[in-house]
Amino acid sequence: MPDRRVLLASSLYHLTNDGAVTALPALYPVLREAIGFGYAEVGLLTATGLVVTVAFQLAFGHLADRYGSRALLPAGIAWLGVGMVLMTTATTFGALFLFVALARVGAGAYHPAGISWISREFRGAGVDRAMGVQSSFGDLGVLLGLLPAGFLAGYWGWQGVFLFWGGLNVAAAAAGFAVTAGTAEVRTAANPRASPLKVLRGVAPWIVPLAAGGGVFTIVVAFGPLFVTDRLDLSPALADATIALWIVTGALAAFSFGRISRRFGRFRSLEYAFLAVAVGGILVATASSFAVVALGLGAFVALLFITYPALFSFISDLADVRAQGVAFGTIFGFQLVGGALAASASGWLAAATADPAAPFVVLSAIALATFAYLFALREVRAAAGTRMPVKPVP
Repeated sequence: MPDRRVLLASSLYHLTNDGAVTALPALYPVLREAIGFGYAEVGLLTATGLVVTVAFQLAFGHLADRYGSRALLPAGIAWLGVGMVLMTTATTFGALFLFVALARVGAGAYHPAGISWISREFRGAGVDRAMGVQSSFGDLGVLLGLLPAGFLAGYWGWQGVFLFWGGLNVAAAAAGFAVTAGTAEVRTAANPRASPLKVLRGVAPWIVPLAAGGGVFTIVVAFGPLFVTDRLDLSPALADATIALWIVTGALAAFSFGRISRRFGRFRSLEYAFLAVAVGGILVATASSFAVVALGLGAFVALLFITYPALFSFISDLADVRAQGVAFGTIFGFQLVGGALAASASGWLAAATADPAAPFVVLSAIALATFAYLFALREVRAAAGTRMPVKPVP
């Protein structure tokens, strides 16, 4: 029987990890005035944080395969927490840039070590539900990072918000490590033939939707609060609350992914979620009222969140259990690279056009192209007469 403490601890880590990294973009409207930077710097800061995470993810994946995840995960979460505390000392954009890069080293631990831990523990029939649960806790973390940030900054200052998340991450690291004491981690000898290239050969069809999902998520989190404040003239607190609506509906969808998958099929759910995201992006980009923004984010773009457990489950099915850390460390690198490229393009386009809606045009284009890709992939699968277009990594 899978040990549910693994899912509990991993979900706690996912919540605090995602909450901490989301608190920064939630405060962009405040930091823009306090420190002084614009759309281009937002894109640069966001992209750099993601690139640093990518650089360390693969290393964390190798370490998870070799030594396990129980101690590695809380170490990364605690590192992120310390980095959040250091951000409170920043008085210039350069200092903030440096501390964000440092903190994101710790953020590189969760996806390769946490997802592979769950994949090994719940491998088989229970993986869809387990992936949906841990994914929804990450979504809850994003919600908690976004929703109160602007409001709390009015009382604590932006430094107080970073101190809160820094302390919470350190506390979560200690609690998760204690909860999993005595767990018998599912371990196998690391696959000596495992390498990033072999992993990519096995999971190649899922690189495009993973990169696209990372791009869409990054655009909404990084540029959503600025879009709402600049286009709708709302306060930072109300802007964060608007983006939080997206997180709430997305988290509910992710939590229900097991049932959604059984009802519509894992692949079809993935495919049409991206079509819905494209529609939502168009609505938001052309909106001039709060109601339309809320509809686009809450009812359409939120369906992005069911793409994550779907992709996690596909990769879990395909990757050799002895190379789960390498597989997730490699594949999630593409998710973060997608986010970095989307953030850079969106920041540049918004600065060049002086249009806060420009990032959502980029979002819609990414989602529509991904839907077309998945539609073509479905036809290839149908022609081949097979449920899966790829084979497990040897």
